Amino acid sequence: MQHSTIGKMVLDRVSNSASSPAIRYKRDGAWTDLSWRQLGERMERIAAGLLTATDIPDRAAVAILGNTSTDWIVCD
Repeated sequence: MQHSTIGKMVLDRVSNSASSPAIRYKRDGAWTDLSWRQLGERMERIAAGLLTATDIPDRAAVAILGNTSTDWIVCD
């Protein structure tokens, strides 16, 4: 399947693999999974927050500055 954007590819994966692990990370010394459904929900909340809390114009370029983390992946 071809996708026109990386975002559409991720959303397709969220839809088709909802309960499968998307990200596995260590938390308090133990491995924790974040499912594709959970990833999609977190992405939507962050996107909605950016749209309502800022005056960023449509299609504006933005930058993400931070250490590599699960949160950084979700924001990206």
